[in-house]
Amino acid sequence: EGMILSKLEKLTPGVKLVAEETHCDWGGGSVPPTCWILDPLDGTRNFIRGYARFAVSLGLRIDGEMVMGVIYDPEAQDLFHGIKGEGAWHNERSMQLSSGSDPSRWTVSLGMPFKAVRCVEEFLGVYRELFSRGTAIRHTGSAALDLAYTAAGIFDGTIGLAMAPWDVAAGMVLVEEAGGKTAFLEDSPLLLSCSLVAASQELFSFLEKNRAVSKVAHCLKQV
Repeated sequence: EGMILSKLEKLTPGVKLVAEETHCDWGGGSVPPTCWILDPLDGTRNFIRGYARFAVSLGLRIDGEMVMGVIYDPEAQDLFHGIKGEGAWHNERSMQLSSGSDPSRWTVSLGMPFKAVRCVEEFLGVYRELFSRGTAIRHTGSAALDLAYTAAGIFDGTIGLAMAPWDVAAGMVLVEEAGGKTAFLEDSPLLLSCSLVAASQELFSFLEKNRAVSKVAHCLKQV
């Protein structure tokens, strides 16, 4: 984190920095409208346990809008990056989300940390709705990589509850630039705790029509 932040301070002096370890208390409950948002190690427990699913995630927000995202997997040496209005890439290959309306062919990543334990029953409702239709469910422990994999068409979508801005800021740019849709379940994006749905157009439409996700959203707003 220190190495990356020192580089950013030189490249973009005056731009605020939001980072998980040393710059996570910015006040007001939401990140500044213009800032860098960094997670130097997304998937910490995976890293500690020797499970090779972790990444560096860096996003740029300007005037309240995410405009750039970079996610790097050092184990696989995979670089995912995207720029608003210009597309998204996996290494040098342009990314495009998967397509298909058959739930039995979908693969969806679900993530719910302990911070959202009060909504566990509602969250399990989403699991049941997808699993009962034959959807493959994954829980990888790295929200950043889940979003990168969604943008690359490896996953059809990602649903993550009670995450931090640095978990999702970069990845949501990738998903949108690869042709997908994203939506926060809270009223406002990029709060200290934020829950995000990012998916292909077909899966997103399914989730919009499905009451299970709306029940999770309602629960989160009551917490």
